[in-house]
Amino acid sequence: MSNNYKSLIDEYEFLSNSLNKIFKNNNDVIKNLLLKNNIKTRNNKISFSDVLLYKFLYTYKNDSKQLITSTLNYFYNLSIDRTTYHKKDLMIPHTFYKDLFYKIRNLYNEYLKSNDKYNLIVVDGTYNNTNVNNDKGKLETSLNMGYYSINECMPIDITFCNQENKNKEILQLKKYINDNNFNNYKNIVIVAYSHIVLINL
Repeated sequence: MSNNYKSLIDEYEFLSNSLNKIFKNNNDVIKNLLLKNNIKTRNNKISFSDVLLYKFLYTYKNDSKQLITSTLNYFYNLSIDRTTYHKKDLMIPHTFYKDLFYKIRNLYNEYLKSNDKYNLIVVDGTYNNTNVNNDKGKLETSLNMGYYSINECMPIDITFCNQENKNKEILQLKKYINDNNFNNYKNIVIVAYSHIVLINL
């Protein structure tokens, strides 16, 4: 076994154990938060941990809430509707999600960011209705591109790409890279949609 491969396994085990600690006993954590507000919960077919699993699975592209519910019903031998997850999710205090976010971000800042191996940049496109051509009888849909630095936890830029670039997110990303001289950066990882692009300049 090479040293690089062993190092990769050690890193994976560390991150896996750290994430497990963050998510451990979340069901009890949420219950205790509710009890502080005098809200009692019933023990029904699903737990708050099940709801969190349901929500994280929904982040996968092309997975509908109904598909996830059916999959969980199959694996756990349940017979519940997706609205059951939604109703139970409404009970989870927003403070829990806020605390969860900071725990995960702190893990990143303390470990991944300290290693300084990659510059992580998230890119996504969004659309809005515009009237660039001042044609009131025609609905225009224009593309905007947003750029966010995970390393610095702050937005980098947002660009207006006009209506003629609708559905051309990848071309606009390439243009942005060229126009903004990414040659000044090293080991950039661009996370875009369901793709990860490594740029070793």
